[in-house]
Amino acid sequence: LQYGKACPQEIAVSIQSYTDLLALRRKITWQQAKKLALKYLPAIQACDPAYVEEMQGIADGAGVTFADILVLNARSELLHTTVPADPEDGMECTAFSAVAPATKDGVVLAGQTWDFSLAQRAAVIALRIKGEGDRPTILMFPEAGMIGGKGCNAAGLSLTLNALRTPEHNFGLPVHIRMRRILEQTYLAAAYEAAVVGEM
Repeated sequence: LQYGKACPQEIAVSIQSYTDLLALRRKITWQQAKKLALKYLPAIQACDPAYVEEMQGIADGAGVTFADILVLNARSELLHTTVPADPEDGMECTAFSAVAPATKDGVVLAGQTWDFSLAQRAAVIALRIKGEGDRPTILMFPEAGMIGGKGCNAAGLSLTLNALRTPEHNFGLPVHIRMRRILEQTYLAAAYEAAVVGEM
């Protein structure tokens, strides 16, 4: 709820930007996208019901519908699967990391470019999620309305993303929800399991 109240304008930018992108790339309306996004809900609910509650809180705080927020969190699947590659959209992100001895004082550096949608520049936020129980505090840089994305956590894990298209499609766990799950882990082995295991 606090998240939605803090950035309703940025969430509105996300919704408008993806309304335009879905119409351009998938030839579907926002209403059609909301119906499709609901098909991901069972997998998200099975992974962690708290994610569904969090998305509802964001929607309530921003004055939008739950389905609006769900579309944003499933935007990669809605845009990048079963869609022919666009020759004008050939650039993808570049992720990197550097460790000693390549870095000053042996610190670990990680980062990436985000070569996707210029319209979304006005919707990128910094989000700090306070850890509860055995989950570490997370610092993420998602697009407004999303609950998962690139970032790092207090346990020292860092996560970047470079998306590639696939002709395969199912209504499993959306990648940005999976990224949130990864950043909630304390150990690398658990993060790896969250990345590769089917439904959690």
